[in-house]
Amino acid sequence: MEEAIGAEWRGSHGYLPHHDVEQYSSEHRQSVSDQQQGLYEGPRASATNARSTKERPCDACRRRKTRCVKEKGETKCVLCKFHSQECTYLHEPVARTRKRKLQPNDEIDRGHDGLHILRTNEGTCVEEYDDLPGESLLKKTLGLQNKHHAHFVGLTEPFSFPRFSITLGNSQKSTQGGVVMIRKVDDFNAFTIHEDQGTIGYDTEQSRLDAIQQLVEPYGQALIDLYFRIIHPSFPVLHKGVFLEKAARSYREFSPALLAAVYLITTNYWRCSPALATKPKPDANRLYELAMESYDLTIYRPKLSSVQAGLLIAQHECYDSDVVSSGSRGKLTAQLVSMSYTLGLHLDPSRWDLPAWEISLRCRLAWAVYAQDKWVALIEGQPPLISDRDWIVPPLQHNDFPDHEEHNEEGSAEVENSRIIFIQMIELTRLLSDILEAVFSLRSHHVIQTSADPVSTLLSRVQPLQRRLSAWSDSAMEVLCLEKASTMRLTCIGYLRLAYLAVEVSLHRRIICQTMSCASDPNTAAACRIGAKKSWLSALEFVDSLKARHLKSFWYFSSTACLTLLISFGNVLVGSAFDSSEEQFYLDKLKEFRWTLKINGEMGAKFMNVAIKWMILDPKEIRKPERHVTSSVTTPGSRSDAGFGVSSQNAFGSMAVQSSQPPIGSSDVGSGWVAPTTYGTPSLFAGFNPGMPVQVPYIPGYTWAPPAFENGQPVNHYLDHMPG
Repeated sequence: MEEAIGAEWRGSHGYLPHHDVEQYSSEHRQSVSDQQQGLYEGPRASATNARSTKERPCDACRRRKTRCVKEKGETKCVLCKFHSQECTYLHEPVARTRKRKLQPNDEIDRGHDGLHILRTNEGTCVEEYDDLPGESLLKKTLGLQNKHHAHFVGLTEPFSFPRFSITLGNSQKSTQGGVVMIRKVDDFNAFTIHEDQGTIGYDTEQSRLDAIQQLVEPYGQALIDLYFRIIHPSFPVLHKGVFLEKAARSYREFSPALLAAVYLITTNYWRCSPALATKPKPDANRLYELAMESYDLTIYRPKLSSVQAGLLIAQHECYDSDVVSSGSRGKLTAQLVSMSYTLGLHLDPSRWDLPAWEISLRCRLAWAVYAQDKWVALIEGQPPLISDRDWIVPPLQHNDFPDHEEHNEEGSAEVENSRIIFIQMIELTRLLSDILEAVFSLRSHHVIQTSADPVSTLLSRVQPLQRRLSAWSDSAMEVLCLEKASTMRLTCIGYLRLAYLAVEVSLHRRIICQTMSCASDPNTAAACRIGAKKSWLSALEFVDSLKARHLKSFWYFSSTACLTLLISFGNVLVGSAFDSSEEQFYLDKLKEFRWTLKINGEMGAKFMNVAIKWMILDPKEIRKPERHVTSSVTTPGSRSDAGFGVSSQNAFGSMAVQSSQPPIGSSDVGSGWVAPTTYGTPSLFAGFNPGMPVQVPYIPGYTWAPPAFENGQPVNHYLDHMPG
C-alpha cells in the first residue's frame, strides 16, 4: 500500500495562512530547488527497512513490486485481502541490489527560516518508480506515477476530516468497501491513490501507444528533439528531464494522449528540421484522432500527463480549420479544468512534500490551464470556468523553469526570452480575468445596460482596469519589442504582441458597438471612433511587420482567433461607416490585410491561412446598423476631413473599454452582430471581447464602484439587455 510522505514541521512559524503563502512560496521553492532532487529518509524509514528485511513478500506483492503488509492476526496481506485472492509464497525472491543509505552529511538541515525539514519514507507499493535501480527523477512523484493516479481530497469529501488525524507516514484507512490508500503531502492536504488497472480504456493503452509510435517511425526521436528545440522553450508544460528519461527506457511508459500530442504539434514544424524536411510527413489527421481518443479516456485516470496532453492538443487546433470549427475547444478546456481540480493544480504546492521539479511543474501547468480557460472564454464569448478565488497558485518565478540550456542549432527557439514571454502572457491573462469579471459578467452587463447612460457607465467602470493594463504594457515594453531576437533564432514574441493588440481592439469594438446601439454624446462617439481606427490600423501594421523568425516560431492557440477578431472589427468599422468614403477606406485596408495574411501563411505561419477563410470584403454582406447617433460633428472618414475626422490635438487619454451585445435576435453591426467572422460562429466576437488600453475621452465626474445586488433580482429577467 502507498505510504504517505511525511513532512515534519519545525520552528515557531507553523502553517502559514493563505495571505502569507504567496510571499513565502517563491522563497521556499528556491530553497527546495537548490537541494538534491531526491527526498530523504527519516527515523521512521529505518524501522520500515528493518521490518522489510525480516518479512518475505507474497507472490502477488512481488509481482506488483509492492510492499507486503499484514494486519495483526491476519494470514493474508492487505493487498491480497483487498483483491480477494490467495496469499501464496511459492516463488523464491529475486536478488536485488540494496540502495545506498544516506550518510549523516547528506541530510537536509533545514528549510527556509527553519520552517520545516523534509523527511521521506522508503518507496511504497503505489509508486513503481521508487523501485527503479539507480537515479531517477520520477522517484517519489505524485502526479506521474506509472500505474496509479491520485485524486485530491476536497474539503467536503468523506476523507476530508479523517485526513487531518492520519499520522504522517500512515497510508491506509479501512472502510466497508476495503482499504483506501491515502498519501499526505503536508499536514493539511491529502490524495487518495487509485490503480489504473480496471479503469475504462486502460487495457487498450499499449495497443494505442504502439499505433502512435508506428505512425511516426523511424522519426520519433527526431520529432522529440525538434519539440524541445522549438515548442518546449515557448510553452514549457513538460519537464524535459522526466520526458527524456522515459523516452530512453521505452515509449510505452508514456500516456498515449501525451505521446500523440507531442508528435502531433511537432509535425507543424516538420520543415524546421534538416533531418526531417525531405522525409515523408506522418499522417497528422490520424495522429489527431489517436490523441483525442486517448485524451477522452484519460479522465478515468487523470495524471499530470493528461493535462499536458490536453494543453498541447489545444495548441495544435489553431493550425487546423476543421478542428477549430468543430467546437471541440470548449469541451477540451472543460476536461482540462476538471482534471486540474482533481489533481490539486488549483492549490499552492510550494510546501508539499514532493520533488522540487514536480512542484515547479505543477505551478507551470496550473497557470497554463488558467490561461487556456480565460482565453477560451474570450474567444467563445462564454463565462470562464475557473474562479480566481479558488485558484491560489503562486505566481511563476524564474526558478520554476529548470531548463536553462540554449540550443546551438540554428532555427531553435530562445530559451531565456521565451520564458519571460510565457510569464508575461500569464500576467496579461490575469488582467484579462479581472476584465471579464468586472465588465463582462452578466451582472456587470446588466448594470451597464440598465443605467441612464450606458456609454458613460461603461467608460467609468474600466478606468481602474486601464491603469493596471497600462502598467503591464509599460513593464513588458522591452519584452514586446519585435527586434529583440538573437541571430538565427526563433522568437515567440509575436503571439504575446498579437494577444495584447487583439484585446486592445476588442475594447474598441465594445465602445463602438455601445455607441451605435444606444443614444450617446456625439463628441464622445466621434472621439471613440478615432481611437478605434488608430488602434485597428496599428494592429494591422504589426501583422505586416512580422518576419520569418516570428512567423516560423511558436504561436499560442488563441492566435488564429485574435486575427479573426481584427477582421471582425474591420467588418464593424465598414458596417458602421458614416459615408461611402470611410466604408471604402476600411474595405481597402481589409483587402491589404488579407494579402498580408496570405503571404505570412506561405512563409510558415499556417494559422493565418485559417483566419483568411472568415474574411468578408463585400459591403453588401455586412448589415448596416440603425443609427442612434446623429450629429453634425465631423466624423472619421468623412469627405470633409482627409485625416479621418478629428485632428490629433483632439485625441484623448487612454482607458480600457469594451463592447456590449444586442438584444436577443438582433443582428446589426452597431450592436456587435456582423456577418460570420470566425470559426463558423457569427456571434463569436459579438460582444464578449475584453481588452486593453485604448484612446477614449476623459469624462469628469465618473467614479467606478462595484455593482450592488441587494435585491438579488435575476439578471435573466431583463431580456432586452441580455447578450445575444
